[in-house]
Amino acid sequence: MMKRYLIIGSVVVAAAILLVAGYLIRQKQPNQEGSGNGEELILPNEEEVNGGGGLGELTKNTKLISQDLVLNYFIQKDGTIIVVHPDGQISKILKDEEQTLSSVVVQDLALAKFSWDGKKVLVKFGKGWEKIQWSVFDTEKKTWRPLDVGIKAADWSPLDNRIAYFSEKNGGSLGTLDLASARSTPREILKIQLQDIDLNWVKTDELLLIEPSSAELESSIWKFNLTSRNLTLWMRNKKGLELIFDDKGNKFLKLEEGRLEVMDQKANWAKKLAWSTLPSKCFFSAETGSETSTKKVAIEFLNCAIHRDQTAFSQFRLPDDYLKKNFFSNDAFYKIKLSDGEIKKIFDGEGLDMINPQKTESEIFFINRYDNKLYSFGLK
Repeated sequence: MMKRYLIIGSVVVAAAILLVAGYLIRQKQPNQEGSGNGEELILPNEEEVNGGGGLGELTKNTKLISQDLVLNYFIQKDGTIIVVHPDGQISKILKDEEQTLSSVVVQDLALAKFSWDGKKVLVKFGKGWEKIQWSVFDTEKKTWRPLDVGIKAADWSPLDNRIAYFSEKNGGSLGTLDLASARSTPREILKIQLQDIDLNWVKTDELLLIEPSSAELESSIWKFNLTSRNLTLWMRNKKGLELIFDDKGNKFLKLEEGRLEVMDQKANWAKKLAWSTLPSKCFFSAETGSETSTKKVAIEFLNCAIHRDQTAFSQFRLPDDYLKKNFFSNDAFYKIKLSDGEIKKIFDGEGLDMINPQKTESEIFFINRYDNKLYSFGLK
């Protein structure tokens, strides 16, 4: 499952080359709050170059997917790309043809989240906690379904068409709602009072309650088990916190105070990264490889767009300066094997500030923050 804005001039793309065998990282059990220690996975020094870039320098081997601005997108199994635009209009792209699915303009659109199969879109709009509203768009039926006005936070199940939500009605509660049926009704799970919270449904039975974070503001994350209904504190008083998870909800990439760490909750290991980027510029992937002549194993990778001037990047307050657009990144794209730290640069160019990268068998798609449009580049 693949979740979570000018045709431009060009420069020559660098061929995908193996840069260096990274450092084998020793493993150590993380503590209760999700921190861990280990040797650092390091990018080679020769790749540290001055930043820069701009709209006039897009690599020629990138392909413009949509002429319009893009807020979020999802690539379905058949290759159809569902695109949510910043004004709330929704379209689909198949074989280079774009078709409008919804021409409804959504005022003050804040975010859009896709269901596990990308066939439904959950959108949040309104300014300020008190004015938040949510609606769901069905890309097949081309219909909108407004959710209860009391809902202030919501997220999709990783496996089906249910959402978890927080509603402030009747004193506040967590609940679920099955959007597979138009007749479904909310199911309350826990009475709780919350304010300014986000939800992330990372596993079948695990829901994260996340406080807003910044470089200056400490935040905490709670885990709620939907089966046992236990609520536990997971991460406490962290600054500059941002996370992404793999598809199974076990591994995650954590940014905290400008430093990155890859962690595996199931296997209890943690690996520090000596370079930094934003988790929103990364995704996890797995490929089938051979451990012996008879045994096939899944080889796991972290794929990231990384600013090429790490010295300059380290001077910014993350994620604040990036989100406020106090700077733009100048990225190359890397593939890092998690088992031994082997690093391969798979794409290079100028004028690329890549966010929300997603992978198919032959391409990697991304939104370029220089113009907020959707692009892709081919994999060799």
